[in-house]
Amino acid sequence: MRESDGQRRIAEQNAAYRRGVVLGLTMAEVGILIIFVLLLLVGFKEWTEVVEREAAKDSSWVSNARRESLEKSEHQLAALASVIVCHEANR
Repeated sequence: MRESDGQRRIAEQNAAYRRGVVLGLTMAEVGILIIFVLLLLVGFKEWTEVVEREAAKDSSWVSNARRESLEKSEHQLAALASVIVCHEANR
């Protein structure tokens, strides 16, 4: 009796294996779950990139007032350098 029970269980396991059942899910269901999880990961990555872009757009390293001050100083320095070059050329 034990041999027939064991053979019956093996036959049921083989039938389940032939149908592609793993942990109670068919291979098609497992594939669909994997694809779904991958799509969720891709969507999450895109969402985080959009959030980072929006945050970067609103912030800058230098304030506008400081940038304008630096540009004014740069123009003054360029004017001073040209005066010095002209003075050296006239010597």
